[in-house]
Amino acid sequence: MDSTSLAPAATAPKAEKKIAPRSRDFYRAMAALFCGGFATFSLLYSAQPLLPAFAREFGLSPAESSLALSATTATLAVALVFAGALSDVFGRKRVMVFSLAAASATMLLAAFARNWDELVLLRAATGAALSGLPAVAMAYLADEMATNAIGLAMGLYIAGNTVGGLSGRLVGAISGDHGSWRVGFALVGAVGLASVVLFAKSLPESRAFSPHKPDLGALWKSLIGHFADPGLRLLFATGFLVMGVS
Repeated sequence: MDSTSLAPAATAPKAEKKIAPRSRDFYRAMAALFCGGFATFSLLYSAQPLLPAFAREFGLSPAESSLALSATTATLAVALVFAGALSDVFGRKRVMVFSLAAASATMLLAAFARNWDELVLLRAATGAALSGLPAVAMAYLADEMATNAIGLAMGLYIAGNTVGGLSGRLVGAISGDHGSWRVGFALVGAVGLASVVLFAKSLPESRAFSPHKPDLGALWKSLIGHFADPGLRLLFATGFLVMGVS
């Protein structure tokens, strides 16, 4: 008999254990991703109720003042395409933590913008920085969660997005009513930085995924393949229209 057949089973590669529903790691991941989603959409939409305040302070038309939001969503949309590929190289958690930290920092800087051009530039930078979390969060959940935990996990993450969008708008509206949009921006940025700390400490490290060297050719083929799928094109159009009217 071949002696290799007697090798102990422990020497075989062991499958990574997925995160089970209602386990300690599940609750840690959910707390982290709820806070991450909350901070992401709060940072994104806190500017929406402040558009009239921007128009008054900087002498803008309503269309011009909307750049404070549209510049953020535009750079976010473009950067989302590349953020997932960056996470393949640098790791899921690292990209999400960096994304949230950078977006929160640029939001704080926007609170001290000296003119309209500077404010729009910082809001655009906030959108680009934000892309790393929403682009990677779903991939992290798909990688790390057990099959019977994915639905609940994604639902809780999306709930964080919704609550964050509502809270950001509320903070923006209150600060606008009291004549200090800068205080609102600073408050949302500070909450974002606090969320980074909780996110980094709570989110379990990836166990089912390892970073690897980039393959630009494979990435390009994957992108083309996505747009070649009629079903995916409809999903992309749905997302575009829903975000466009929100």
